[in-house]
Amino acid sequence: MLQSLTGASRFQAVMATRPCARSVHFMVHHLAAAGLSTGAQAASVEAVDDSPRPVALRLGMVVPKRHARRSVTRSLVKREMRSGVGKVSAVLPSGDWIVRLRAPFDPKRYLSARSEALAHDVRAELAQLISDALRQTTSVRRPAASPASTAPMSGA
Repeated sequence: MLQSLTGASRFQAVMATRPCARSVHFMVHHLAAAGLSTGAQAASVEAVDDSPRPVALRLGMVVPKRHARRSVTRSLVKREMRSGVGKVSAVLPSGDWIVRLRAPFDPKRYLSARSEALAHDVRAELAQLISDALRQTTSVRRPAASPASTAPMSGA
């Protein structure tokens, strides 16, 4: 279930984390549910109908005017961000996610502020970025090697 990330303090907390993925124009930050103040409580509370509760996945988007001067372009980028994360929200780890535009798209390359070429390029770059972020966040969660396999071998 995809929710909106709201509140300056939540944005600051997520932005303080190291980015889990970068591309030419975008950056993704993730704060795991365990790092959230309500993460442990939400997991332990059961729903009234005893069905499993959906895990909270909150998305924040940062699209500054300095990187997308026209509101049409900012709206297009946000719409593609929401759509891209929404498509893979079932497999993303729970917690707070921020997708941020960090560099402008070259206006000379696109005919209009809302061109299909721009939408296609934004969609493709976000798909790759989200894939990289998913790979990075799941690789961090892999269990460590067993102590027996990491112990130094004694011998001559």
